[in-house]
Amino acid sequence: MGYSRLSKDIKKLIIQKTLLGKHSILQIARECHISKTSVKSVRRCYKKYGVLENPNKKKVGRKLKLRQEGIMVSSFIVKLLYLNIYS
Repeated sequence: MGYSRLSKDIKKLIIQKTLLGKHSILQIARECHISKTSVKSVRRCYKKYGVLENPNKKKVGRKLKLRQEGIMVSSFIVKLLYLNIYS
């Protein structure tokens, strides 16, 4: 089984059940069909940041290089903006 991210709906459900205080971590995990670790992770993030997802999370991977076509298009756009400002 591969890696799967939790949907925002499931994260909201975890937080709602946690704030009600009637459900344990194990009960929430069984109802949502996820692991206890996932429940703890969502709760920890909510407790630390006050939102469902980490606001400081960055995109992964290497940054894309700008190709020659992109440079030509961007310089054209800059020229258009320059003409619109100073005309």
